[in-house]
Amino acid sequence: MADATRAALYLATAFLYHQPDVSVNPTISTPSGRIPVHGKREDPPTPRSCAPVGQTRSPWLAEPGELAGLSGRSSRPRRLHILPLAEMEKARSTRTGKTNVARVPWLTPRELNGLALTPLKLPLDFTCLDGHTRPRPGDACIKAGLGPGEQVPLRREIDEWWFSKNENDLNQRSLFIYALHNFMNIDPDEQLSYFSIAGIHGEPIQPWDSTNKDWWFCAHGVPEFCFWHRPYVLLYEQRLYEEMRKLIPTTFAAVDHDAMYKAADTFRFPYWDWAMKKPDWDPTNPDSPKNLGPPVGPNVPYIITQENVSVKTITGTTNVPNPMWKFILPHNKLSPKKTTFGDYGITNYQSQDKGKPVTIPYPTCKATSRHPTTYTSSDPNYESAWVNGDKQNWNIITGEIRGSKAVDSNTLPEAVYRLFSTRPSYVQFATEGWVEGQPPKRYSSLEAVHGAIHVYTGGNGQMGAVPVAAFDPIFWMHHCNIDRLFAMWQGLYNDKFLDWIAKSPNPKEPVAPFSQDSKGTPYIPIACNDQRKDMGYTYPELQVWLPEYKTNGVFDTVKFQTALRAAIEVKYSTTGKSLLQLPKNARTAKVLMSNVAPRSLAVENFPQPLVQEAISLKAEKPLPITPTEQKWEENDYVVNVVYDRFALDGNPFLIRIFLGDVPPGPPYYFSDTPTQVGLVYNFSAPAHRRGASPEGCKNCKTQQEEGQLSSGQVILTDYLAENIRKHIELRGLELETLSRADVVEYLRKNLHWRVSNQNDVTVPKETMPSLKISVATAKATHYLETARFSEYGDYEVLWDVTEGRLGGANRGDLGL
Repeated sequence: MADATRAALYLATAFLYHQPDVSVNPTISTPSGRIPVHGKREDPPTPRSCAPVGQTRSPWLAEPGELAGLSGRSSRPRRLHILPLAEMEKARSTRTGKTNVARVPWLTPRELNGLALTPLKLPLDFTCLDGHTRPRPGDACIKAGLGPGEQVPLRREIDEWWFSKNENDLNQRSLFIYALHNFMNIDPDEQLSYFSIAGIHGEPIQPWDSTNKDWWFCAHGVPEFCFWHRPYVLLYEQRLYEEMRKLIPTTFAAVDHDAMYKAADTFRFPYWDWAMKKPDWDPTNPDSPKNLGPPVGPNVPYIITQENVSVKTITGTTNVPNPMWKFILPHNKLSPKKTTFGDYGITNYQSQDKGKPVTIPYPTCKATSRHPTTYTSSDPNYESAWVNGDKQNWNIITGEIRGSKAVDSNTLPEAVYRLFSTRPSYVQFATEGWVEGQPPKRYSSLEAVHGAIHVYTGGNGQMGAVPVAAFDPIFWMHHCNIDRLFAMWQGLYNDKFLDWIAKSPNPKEPVAPFSQDSKGTPYIPIACNDQRKDMGYTYPELQVWLPEYKTNGVFDTVKFQTALRAAIEVKYSTTGKSLLQLPKNARTAKVLMSNVAPRSLAVENFPQPLVQEAISLKAEKPLPITPTEQKWEENDYVVNVVYDRFALDGNPFLIRIFLGDVPPGPPYYFSDTPTQVGLVYNFSAPAHRRGASPEGCKNCKTQQEEGQLSSGQVILTDYLAENIRKHIELRGLELETLSRADVVEYLRKNLHWRVSNQNDVTVPKETMPSLKISVATAKATHYLETARFSEYGDYEVLWDVTEGRLGGANRGDLGL
């Protein structure tokens, strides 16, 4: 295998990990030149990795070398067996005479022998273009911290950044907490306040930075979804940066000012990767080893488990209220009687409970809440749970994104994976809008996955409702991750996005209400295309300036995309690994697990039985790979959902999918419902509650008048494979294979769905004639090679599963 490919695969996975302590940048000697192994983590961030040197490494974030694999059509294992840590330390110490040299990645024990390690300094100089001056008027993004060359600071994963012990990162943490606190406490009537910027997403219904009443601000259910939210998050990031620089002179000792300015200039807003495996948190002790322990599944950012956090001061450190815990409406000195959200234009949400109208009183709130236990004023917990948001229920969020502990499967990561592996067009990738005849493979979208995270995070709190979602501070980290996934998709398929722009009937339509400069030049779609060149940031997977992505000094798209595909496969694929549990794939599973590196087990989404098999095989010699073990095929099954966004007059609702018995009644929390395998969330709002004009959202009204339908998808294959392995009997049936005949019979008896509103009150299916749920199957091929995506054939609808059932699709319903 080519050394350059190895380097590319290392870089594809390096962003996942904290690096060990190294003071040099070792390289390996190859016939084609010297390939860097680790980049020294300078201060500010080095382009080589997002994780700093000089900190305690988080064991749950694997070493790059232990995760790197092979690409192309090699018959060798994709995840190489690596020496145990003790042997590695001994081997490198013996050969180099040093113990502080970084562990050699991607090498088998045989390859390890004979390689010379040579220290190589990699100087980095992130220069603040405007020194220590204030941000230039009209800047639409942070202009500082850029360079050298094409390099820009990275937006990093929140927990990787938060647990870093690097001095620049620690300074950024304090700046972030102070700046967000100050930002939130600006008078809500001010245009650049937290409240006003959050209100752009919905309420209060008023223009922002514009007197043009025709500019509508909604970008849901339409292709603009991805690139509308990009300058929106950018505006938020810019405001935090401005607040950072403003507070430095009065908050920190003069001797620390230079370091603080550098930290501010290299700050970029962090994202929350809600599909990434993380540990169980210890919220009582930020320094607990448990927080650096083995990952067990998706989790909330650690920061939202803390009501108070530590920050630097002039004299040392102190604990302060954590602004990420909740947003509290600030005191208005000019209008002291304005104390609730309703005083600033937030309106009631109208819903139903057993056919009776119910009001969700967002106007009475003084703070945001997540999964509040009540919104009823007669409840004794009303003030605490609803008005003041005293308890933020982060553990419920963890349960929602992770699922029941009684079930091994969790297809949230796989849903992300298929956004890339199924190679959709831009419109199919971006938006949940559905058209008749849409191929069954294309029912999911980034917008649909994003909507599920909103309800997982908020329930009937602010995050679960479009008009008020952006008031919850977790909204911004969620949408930063959405922007990251869009940017990664562009890294593979940006020609599809540019083609959509070129064919758009109005390619210069303003991305309102955002401006590129102080002259009010509006953003247009093409101006939102390149976040690195035009907006001054990028993400760890997209460091296109790295020499490993170049051939003869020219950027090599193949090398870059190979590394990017490997990163996506490692972090998000689940179905291919779940199928290795089937008896027919036992030999392939054993071969793969005998070759897998120990820390790959921690980062990748291997089912627990396969992890245990790998551990039992660790003392044995890795098994050889034969052509028959390079891929495996099996039927894939998905549940597709079509629905009308305005079926409940635009109010949100959930469509929950069950494999097995349905509990007698809501709430249907995933952690308590092992038969629940997924949901589709209608993240919507009535047309009159959105937009820049008093009449409401033009986009929403158009969709409602035209009967625009939306779609979502739930992946079944992982759960079916788990039921086979566990011999689970449901309603007298035990599934033995994934053959079409077996699965159709199994699903006819055991696949169920329920519709409920945002308050988890059941909605009768007969009141939603637009709801069409179907099951589709296709042959899927999964590969041993890390950088090769799984491939899915043409899906065929299994009408027999849903025909004749309330909400089920019948032949002819979907235009197929």
